Parts: sequence; structure tokens; C-alpha cells
Amino acid sequence: MMSSIFTSQPLAPPRLVPLWRIRLGEMRGGKPTSLESFRITSKAAEIVEAFSRKYGGEMSHWGGELQVILETNTLDVELFGTQVLSQFYEQWAGGVCTRRCDGKTELISHRSCLCRASKAPAGKDHCSVVTRLIVLCEEVVPCCPGMLTTRSEVMASNFAGMVALVQRKTDGDVPIAVRLRLEMHKAMNRRYPIVLLEPRYPRELPTSTASTAKKTEVPVLGDGVMKDRTGVVVSGATPSTARRQEPTAVADKQVVRAPRVGNIKRGLSKLGTGETKH
Repeated sequence: MMSSIFTSQPLAPPRLVPLWRIRLGEMRGGKPTSLESFRITSKAAEIVEAFSRKYGGEMSHWGGELQVILETNTLDVELFGTQVLSQFYEQWAGGVCTRRCDGKTELISHRSCLCRASKAPAGKDHCSVVTRLIVLCEEVVPCCPGMLTTRSEVMASNFAGMVALVQRKTDGDVPIAVRLRLEMHKAMNRRYPIVLLEPRYPRELPTSTASTAKKTEVPVLGDGVMKDRTGVVVSGATPSTARRQEPTAVADKQVVRAPRVGNIKRGLSKLGTGETKH
């Protein structure tokens, strides 16, 4: 009998394959043009149509794919897992990645960094930082990962910092609700888009292990109800449970003081001399 190839451990590391893309511009008149809202592209018509219904925008064909320019500059998405962000130094030519480096090793040829080997001047590397962020949009297209790719160093720093913060809080095993906000910035007479990665309210992030902290019941005088520390009325509480405790029997008894040692000695001396009055 042929043994099953399925085991308890995956044969390859899990990876989310993006089914749709978030883009920040388009080609107009043969020139790249920045947009003030997000553009969604995908080969799946159902995905593009779902975004069009949710955020507005007209669907159209784009090469072999479909696209829609949304009527919003914010997207509510979720981050899930530890492989949501990747950053490499890359060089592209003719739509093909010719170099992909982590700063030390060029991963395609498995050699040392070619920019360092060519002794390129500072800031004149042949490669540029490429950041890829994998997101989920469960409210619109459940279980369909999407990806945002950027060569902006500003967005690279913002994404890396926020993802590191989220993963430190949750260990990457629960989805975290975040918001992508597209803003237009201006520098040197040029406008360019910047996407900010923001946490969504409420700010309490879910933790990887459930907390079962027991609430402490605190009696509140005046209103005659029992509340916990958050102000929530405890069910089953009666005014009698919130009243001041009655004095105990021990507290109500009269306190009898013990006689002093000096008084005892004087009494004994009077007994010995017969001076005690009857």
C-alpha cells in the first residue's frame, strides 16, 4: 500500500500567495502617474467586483487582469502570521528580477553582495529596497490574501516598525486589524503617495494566550449595588451586600482591662499587715 505523503509537519514553509494587488498609481500617456486612492487589480473578476461594491469605482480591463480605482484612500485589512512582510534589495530588468539581496548575500546567484563587490559609491547601489506587505481583507474577500509592493524607503520603515510591534504583542498567531491610509506628500515640487500602516481602534491588541484574570468585586456605598472595578453591575448583587459591615460581637463587648502589677503588690502587702477593710 502506498503511504500517504501528508504528515503532521509541512514539507515546505507556509506561504500566502497573493490573489490581488494594491497599487498606488497607473500609466497615463506612457508615464507613471500617482493616484490619490487605491487601485485594486486581480485576475479574479469576483475579487475586483467585491471591492467595487464595497468602496465604489468602475471596473475595467487592464492587460490580462481586471482593475478598479477605489473611491477611498483607506483600506481596513488584517495582518496574520509571521511572514506578512518581506524586504530585499532588488534589481529588475525587462520585468525580470536579476538581483535579490539581503545586504550580505545575493540570493539568486548565492554570492556575496554584488554592490559591495563592485565598490559602488555610497548611495549609488545598483539595487533598491523593495517591500512587500501581505494583507487580508476579510470583510470584502475572505481568505484571499492581497499584496502591496513599494520601493519607498519611508514606507519600508513604517511597515517594518508597525509589523514588528504587532508581532511582538501577538506572536503572529492571531489576526490584527490595521488600516492602510494613502496620503499625498510633496517634496522638491513633486507629489508622491505614502501609505501609512495604522492600528484600528480599539487599541487593545488580542494576545496569543487568553487571559483569565478574575475580577475583584468592590462594594460601592450610596447606590446600593455591587460593581466590579470596570463599573459593571455584578449580577445577583443586592443592596445588603454593598452595605457597611455590621460590628461583630467581639467589637461590641466592653473591654476589661487587666489590673496593673503595682496594684496587685499593694493588695498583697495589705493582706499581710491586716489593714484590709471588711
